[in-house]
Amino acid sequence: RAILFPAVNAECSDIEPPPFFGGTEQERRDCAAAFLDLATDWFATLDGSPLPMSRVQSPDFSFSAPADGLFGPDPVSGLSVSDGYWVFLTPLSAGIHTLHFGGMFPGFPLDGSSPRFHPDLTLGPAPGAGGRRSGRCRSYPCNKLDLS
Repeated sequence: RAILFPAVNAECSDIEPPPFFGGTEQERRDCAAAFLDLATDWFATLDGSPLPMSRVQSPDFSFSAPADGLFGPDPVSGLSVSDGYWVFLTPLSAGIHTLHFGGMFPGFPLDGSSPRFHPDLTLGPAPGAGGRRSGRCRSYPCNKLDLS
């Protein structure tokens, strides 16, 4: 199976406070682009080899967030635009593959740790799965995924 993922991306909506607020689609586009322009050191590698990336900005899209989530105690709906460096990873051979990706947004540490990620993707049937296909996370936090 192919995998499409952002190595690094930014998003602005009509429900977030500044600096991530955009009242119109053009304001959301400008906001997401300006934030992504701050990204540095973005990268994606598979088994140590660099992967090609493309910068893509989404059209305006609607979203809903659940109660007691990121936006507070009430469920909310809004409009958003995403801008990011995306990787289209073609199907891989079965086996262990290491995918590293991420980047930095100077001045925006969200949790005090580096925003670089390095999941290990395990491709092939899970032990004891008898060849069944699954896409379940095998541990928490999810860093091993059976994509067979």
